[in-house]
Amino acid sequence: MKYRKLKKTDYSAYEAIRKESLATEPTAFSATEEKEGSIRQERFEKMLNSPSNFIIGAFEKTTLVGIAGFFRFEGTKAAHKGMIWGVYVQQNHRHKGIGKKVVEFAVNEAWKDNAIALIQLGVGLHNFPAINLYANLGFESYGVEKRAFIVNGEYIDEYLMVMMRPGTEDKEE
Repeated sequence: MKYRKLKKTDYSAYEAIRKESLATEPTAFSATEEKEGSIRQERFEKMLNSPSNFIIGAFEKTTLVGIAGFFRFEGTKAAHKGMIWGVYVQQNHRHKGIGKKVVEFAVNEAWKDNAIALIQLGVGLHNFPAINLYANLGFESYGVEKRAFIVNGEYIDEYLMVMMRPGTEDKEE
């Protein structure tokens, strides 16, 4: 398995796996194909043109089988934060450590930007395997967003998690 940042030439593979993720795991993502489909390529290219935003891909030979995105918040007051988003591994490649590796790669890549002090993510409260994966990587819970999104008339609560930059401590006043 090879892990790397996606390039512009990976768009078709990214589009296919992203469509698959939204179709097969609708309760795992707040995005929908209807809203994202028409702007996906533009967002993809914009993300790849940013020095702080990226998508990590897991490739089996030349086939993209897993992804994890990262973006840095904009604005002076929030630029110290980033977010992992869109984590997905194709069903026939699960339980092989690919999800862990793709998120680890994204986290390690994010830490290369010394301005990033913390990384956040959200995961459906019902998604125990993903919660455990993130906890094992060092993410900690900081709350639950009730009714974060709605899928087919069902509210999805989102478990909010954070990882602080290693070696940093919160300073008490």
